[in-house]
Amino acid sequence: MTPYNHPVPPPDRQVKLPDGSYQMTLLPGDGKRLEWCWGNDKDRPVIGEPFAFELEAGIVESTTPSGHEWCLWQLHATDADPTMYGANPFLLLLVKDGIGEIRLLHEFSTPYNKSQAKVVVLASNIRFEPGKMYRWTLEGIVGKTGSVRIRRDGLLLADYAGPFGYEMNGNPYWNAGIYKWAPFEWIGRIVVKINFH
Repeated sequence: MTPYNHPVPPPDRQVKLPDGSYQMTLLPGDGKRLEWCWGNDKDRPVIGEPFAFELEAGIVESTTPSGHEWCLWQLHATDADPTMYGANPFLLLLVKDGIGEIRLLHEFSTPYNKSQAKVVVLASNIRFEPGKMYRWTLEGIVGKTGSVRIRRDGLLLADYAGPFGYEMNGNPYWNAGIYKWAPFEWIGRIVVKINFH
């Protein structure tokens, strides 16, 4: 894996810790995201073929207002297909009021229609211990006859078979970090830890 920052953070927003992990902080006025992105071709799941992805990530602090969501990791639509402009991620871990929920989306009409995307909740009520790192492992196949299994620290959270992803010309990519989901504008502080080893 060769991730890169998206966007490049101010120096005080990302710190490499002695254990090799990164602590990332998003403050009011910083914009809607501070993420690592796996955008290189060799890191992307290939549609119709098995993929596997692993990441360590945890939440140090979150002081977002009640009811506001943000994303810790996601599998995003391709950036190579102009008809996909504005498409949502189609596998994501959202956090609201300190509790996580994993959602899957799919929409296979041609052309892609964002408003018709169907949402499947794969896992909910995922609790986080502040400062604790969790190992997330994901494996599956993106496509009309797709599948995905998701584990946290070895515990199976989701085992899904069915449509997974969008009708698109190009392969998706992974993001992890902090992404304001809904609404984009709010006051609050989020601190996460990410480890790529």
